[in-house]
Amino acid sequence: MTAITAHTLEQAHVENLHDIISLAPSVNVADFGAETGTTITIRGDTDQTFGINVPDVATFVDGLYIRDPQAINVAAVPLSDVEIVKGPVSALYGRDAFAGVITYDLARPTTTPHADISETAGDYGKSELKADASGPLIGDKVLGEIYGDFDTFNGTYKDNVSGALGGGDVKKDFGALLDVNWTSNVSTHLDFYYGYDYFNNAAVEALKPNCGAGAEINPDGTANYAAQNLYCGTVKSNGSVQIGNDPAAGNAGNERRVFYLSGNTTANFDWGSISSISGASQVDEQAFQLFDGSSLGEPYLLANAATPTVANGNYADEHSFYGQGSRTGNVSEELHYNSPQSQAFRYGAGAFFYSEERYYEGAASVSELGIPAGQVLDIEDTYGDTGFFETPTGAIGQNINAAKTTTDEEALFANAEYDILPNLTISSQYRYSWVLESNTVTNYEYGNAPGTIGREPNLAEQYFSTNEAIKWFPIPNQMLYFAFANGEKPGGFNNTYAATYASYGPETDLDYEGGFKSALLDNHLQLDAAAYHVDTTNLQQYVPVSLFQEQIAVAPGHTANTGFEVDARALPMDGLTVTAGFNYNNPYFENGAYDAGDAYNCVEIASCAVKEKTVNGLLELPIGGNKIPLTSQDTFSATAEYDYTLGGQYPAYLRGDYSYKSSQFTDATNLTSVPASGILDVFAGVTFDRYTLSAYIKNVTNDQAPNFFQYDSTLDYFNHVPTVSLLPGRTIAATIAAKF
Repeated sequence: MTAITAHTLEQAHVENLHDIISLAPSVNVADFGAETGTTITIRGDTDQTFGINVPDVATFVDGLYIRDPQAINVAAVPLSDVEIVKGPVSALYGRDAFAGVITYDLARPTTTPHADISETAGDYGKSELKADASGPLIGDKVLGEIYGDFDTFNGTYKDNVSGALGGGDVKKDFGALLDVNWTSNVSTHLDFYYGYDYFNNAAVEALKPNCGAGAEINPDGTANYAAQNLYCGTVKSNGSVQIGNDPAAGNAGNERRVFYLSGNTTANFDWGSISSISGASQVDEQAFQLFDGSSLGEPYLLANAATPTVANGNYADEHSFYGQGSRTGNVSEELHYNSPQSQAFRYGAGAFFYSEERYYEGAASVSELGIPAGQVLDIEDTYGDTGFFETPTGAIGQNINAAKTTTDEEALFANAEYDILPNLTISSQYRYSWVLESNTVTNYEYGNAPGTIGREPNLAEQYFSTNEAIKWFPIPNQMLYFAFANGEKPGGFNNTYAATYASYGPETDLDYEGGFKSALLDNHLQLDAAAYHVDTTNLQQYVPVSLFQEQIAVAPGHTANTGFEVDARALPMDGLTVTAGFNYNNPYFENGAYDAGDAYNCVEIASCAVKEKTVNGLLELPIGGNKIPLTSQDTFSATAEYDYTLGGQYPAYLRGDYSYKSSQFTDATNLTSVPASGILDVFAGVTFDRYTLSAYIKNVTNDQAPNFFQYDSTLDYFNHVPTVSLLPGRTIAATIAAKF
């Protein structure tokens, strides 16, 4: 587990999930702009479904499960710490803890009245106002706190066509906390949060395909389109940034509303403790993107309307439109009993109930505005076919679908821990879960009348998770341990119009881990290390199996990953703290694994075509031995913090954080990769009585390594233009804060 304290969160000016991940080795996060499609990877165990299905990493706020990890604005809530638990811990946290857990623990209201306010200002339009007030409402029986945050940022990259900045945001968030101490043994914590945030599209760069013949479009329209949607090699920033929106039309960015309410009641007695965690949350997202085809260098070809197969040899600078929206609401209840923790034998048991309704819709179209009379768009897909999909509204609609999935889950769990000897402990955790899902899809297929396809309306699954561990303390402040754990990630539904591959089955993780934890030199040196091996069966992948539909498919075979992690914390001198962490993992596909999506992309590439096979009626590509995409083999993070007294009376600090991740492949064929990246952040601050002045420079080296790569159907829906997303560049800001 990696724990990040409130002290670190404040000094490092943590504002989002990317900031948190930079402080933890072996953890990586990727998202394709506007915090959509967030994928969190822990120790090489990555979610290849981009959050469409159940994520691999569960997210909790004060014990309340949040379905969408991209819906957490960590800077907007008063945090006491953030914990990252690594490895499958489904037995303890449930199905979504397939690869690990991120928990946000909120700072509770205080018995002493106080208030805090801060203002941050920086370049690229950075401005953030935060405030909170806390104190007793009814003696020491009822304590309350309110907080709010208003944050704006324009983004650091400029569109080469429009001149607009991208990657910015406007976040408006507020919440309240209430603690009720009924008696000395019984208390209730209540949390309320509401956020209304807007994220502009991230900076996006389109790439010139470079695999095989036919990568360029000939002016007469006779080009071989077969290979033009592929990119081979390492993706580097090329400077051709396209923000991908038309602000004047209002079609840009991602609008997001997040609401949650939770209550945690705990009763402590001589015979044990009972706790109840009740919660409800809802996340609404609506994304609109309007892309200018001309700025990609891939404008649409015009053809003669009377004889569509005859190209006119000129192009139209058309726009492609992409929109998506989701609404996820859930309610949950967890009851838990724990025996007294002072006994040699400790045990607990409980039950969990969860109900969710998730609605998702997506659409894409191409504008016909400006097309000369007698001409139409000539749109060719990867296989060389020509399609004309015209609608009376002056737009070409390719694919519009809406899906509603309901999920009901119940679980029973138990845990036990026994001190066999004063320095030898064994522990076990068990969870049995059963899930019932139903799904309905409504599709508008290429401008046709809508139709409802109810496919396998019920999908019932049952699974069992366990975690076994043995811990040995040979001497004080040193522990050796070995653990075995398994996790199962449920299957689900594909939200496309083809019923052939409507549902898909579960993944299963098996994890073997051993390591030690130690504190040496009177706690001046702490050293932790772990080695692990993870087997994953039936990796769920989000892949296209035909031009106009994309879906999640289960890859036969399994994946394997062996790695190790080392973390150290040292106090070499008074006031100086140095931490460092390194993780190595080697996740790869075992023999027998196939990928339908990459077979589709490689259909005209000779090096791929010779390997193709037909499996279960699909053209698939053997990928045994290939590295798992979206994972870095090496990750490293280091921090140096120096706390001192300025002028003999004013507390001050200097801090530097560095994070590194090696190159990672972007698809299962390993044809494409994004380069290694290293980010350095520098912070400084000083406190004068109740006032604090601080400043930072994030991404000092202005590293512009792409964060994410995909064959993006949103920029050019027909030709799947390769695109990359860029993280913010170097930013500078200063903060003044006051305590009352």
